[in-house]
Amino acid sequence: MFEFLYSLVSLFSLGTNTAITKKAIHSASRYQAIVYMYIVLSILLLVAAVVFGFQFSVPSSILPILIFNIVVGALAIIARFKALELGQANIISPLGKTYVILVLLIGVLVFGESLTLPKVVGSLLILISAGIISFSGQKLSNLSIEKGVPFIFLSILGWGIYYSLLKPIVAELGPFGATLYLEIGITLFVLGYALIRKKKTSLPDSASSKFIIASGILVFIGSLAYSFSVEAIGIVLTAVILSCTPAVNLIASRILLGEKLSFAKCGAIVLLVIGLIALFTF
Repeated sequence: MFEFLYSLVSLFSLGTNTAITKKAIHSASRYQAIVYMYIVLSILLLVAAVVFGFQFSVPSSILPILIFNIVVGALAIIARFKALELGQANIISPLGKTYVILVLLIGVLVFGESLTLPKVVGSLLILISAGIISFSGQKLSNLSIEKGVPFIFLSILGWGIYYSLLKPIVAELGPFGATLYLEIGITLFVLGYALIRKKKTSLPDSASSKFIIASGILVFIGSLAYSFSVEAIGIVLTAVILSCTPAVNLIASRILLGEKLSFAKCGAIVLLVIGLIALFTF
């Protein structure tokens, strides 16, 4: 039973992080939240690398795809934070998980991966849930897109490309090495982008800092626990357990942010979780 502890820690950390990030964005500027959260994450990753005796080296053959993924991942993060700034965490976070549809599509069309019936059913469930979550209104005549949804779909596009190209990077650098270089690269890109665009990147006040630091720590713990979980119980079972992240986020958003959802949207999140499990299991 102990082998499941890593995946449960990762589930809790990543599931609650979105609500904490939302509080960080509200108490500081959006770019302050992004930049300093990723600085905290990068520092923790570097400390872990030293503790674990990680060998710092990147083969030149992987550099082009590594740099490309850093840029794509950074732009996806910027879009996600904009979506969180505008919309509810319990809507933005579940929708963010739908990037797996794009990963599946790219895998089938570009890399020739197989498409099974459970994956088709899971994809349909995810698409249906995304449609329900994305719109507000009781009738077709007065439907409107929820705040932040256009930006999270830009983020989904980025994450779909990012995760589709992640496999060769992980194969070359290992799970921890890939996380280390990608996250530090994303940190530097976002910082540079913010400085060029003359966004506010000064040190946040103490009230804001506690949420930003907590968010960085949660992402670090979630990512590290995920890597350990893959080694302990395998990538498929880890992915299935992490599929419940939207449900954890729903609870965290209610407790920490006081956000509420309609019965239909709660049901859609359940459908989303079932669809994700179908995708990762079969």
